[in-house]
Amino acid sequence: EGGRCFFEGHVPAAALSDKARIMVVKGKVEDVSLPEAVDVIVSEPLGFFLVHERMLEALVTARDRFLKPGGLIFPGSAALRVVPITDSVLWNE
Repeated sequence: EGGRCFFEGHVPAAALSDKARIMVVKGKVEDVSLPEAVDVIVSEPLGFFLVHERMLEALVTARDRFLKPGGLIFPGSAALRVVPITDSVLWNE
């Protein structure tokens, strides 16, 4: 099952101008179609290490299918931090 890489919800009127256009698209990135390539993709990168729920894969698919050359993706980066631990009770289970 694919992820969603498009904004869902209310777009504030203050975000709109004569030169700006915001298109709200709801659906799986693999199933939706757009009338033209986009300048910006805004994603909500949730999941364990950005791979759970295929969010990273869905974002790459959206980039490849819909983003104009030179377009932007927000957020533009992510930081993963891991710390080694030991838990003898968990290990023995």
